[in-house]
Amino acid sequence: MPDRLTEAQAAYFEQAVKQGTALLDAQRPGWRDRIGVRDIEMDDARRCILGRLYGTYQKGLEALWPGKTEDEQIDMAESHGFQLAAEHDDDYWEALWQLWDAELKKVER
Repeated sequence: MPDRLTEAQAAYFEQAVKQGTALLDAQRPGWRDRIGVRDIEMDDARRCILGRLYGTYQKGLEALWPGKTEDEQIDMAESHGFQLAAEHDDDYWEALWQLWDAELKKVER
């Protein structure tokens, strides 16, 4: 994790990625096999986790949270570790990528 993150921020990101992982495990079994760690660019709509699984970030939002407004979908994406609020910079994206990197390296049970 980048040094700039507080313990609370790091804990929030870790919890968000755990929630995102649980959601994908339920909605897209085998998802880890469909994504290569080197293929991930967390701030790119086609190369982020959702982009790699659904084609684009937006299609992923619609698939995971149908019937929600765009703002609600974005809030859900943030709470599941797929998105960061606009005020976060590259260090925060790097932290998020590191957490997803660790998840992608786990063997699915």
